[in-house]
Amino acid sequence: MVVFSAFAGNAANSPEQACAEKMWKKLSEQVKYPDFAVKKAIQGQVTIIFTVSEKGFMQIKNVVTDEPELAEFVKKELTNLKCEEMIKVAGQYFKVRFHFHLI
Repeated sequence: MVVFSAFAGNAANSPEQACAEKMWKKLSEQVKYPDFAVKKAIQGQVTIIFTVSEKGFMQIKNVVTDEPELAEFVKKELTNLKCEEMIKVAGQYFKVRFHFHLI
């Protein structure tokens, strides 16, 4: 199971928050628990800080983790991810934490 927590730094119900909610949906569709991690029983957290380019592509700025293999997986999954809905907030910083836990 992958659990997401996210902080966009915006007030609730703002246009930025609405854009961010679309991004979280896209992230949850893109990042699934990787097979290698299930086989090795790897669990952990990966926090990414990113911006969105003016063309809608995610640009990862920083990654913090307690499990490097999961961090590499998340970076690979999110590199070149495009979310056109996020163009409105291009350049703004977002923070997302992925919790990978086996149940």
